[in-house]
Amino acid sequence: VFVLGMKELLPSKYAITELELYAEKCLKFVAITRAKKELVFVADVDRLLPIYGSLVIRRGSAVVLDRGRRDGVEVGQAFVVVRRGAPLTAADRIGMIYDAAAELGSVTITAVDDLVSEGRLTVAGISDLVRVGDRALRESDAPAGSAPAGLVPVLYERIRQLR
Repeated sequence: VFVLGMKELLPSKYAITELELYAEKCLKFVAITRAKKELVFVADVDRLLPIYGSLVIRRGSAVVLDRGRRDGVEVGQAFVVVRRGAPLTAADRIGMIYDAAAELGSVTITAVDDLVSEGRLTVAGISDLVRVGDRALRESDAPAGSAPAGLVPVLYERIRQLR
């Protein structure tokens, strides 16, 4: 059994009433007591997962992404823009893969809200093919990078063995 972010996520910040807090304790109890062979706690889940979203608004070189502060987006981060449908989940590591020909440009984040972020688009090449709905992957999560050291490869291999 993998328990992702127990210290960060349980009890939920939205559990306010006594009944909701009790339900959170029950969830934690079930996760711990139902492990048959092994119980693995995974902390900093957000750091392990790639950040990717979609362009939802475009006005010239100004774009809005459907990811914000809650998703880990920060001012100054760079995103690679790829054709909608191009990025796929990598089979050999945690992250995304895509064909280099699908890369349309890049976005540098200039403002962040809780749910969305605004950025400045730079088009790759001569033709401007960037459209609303295209995907944006944080540059540090793009295929050129490798999976972080530590727990990630172990966690990934254990999850792959479950298939």
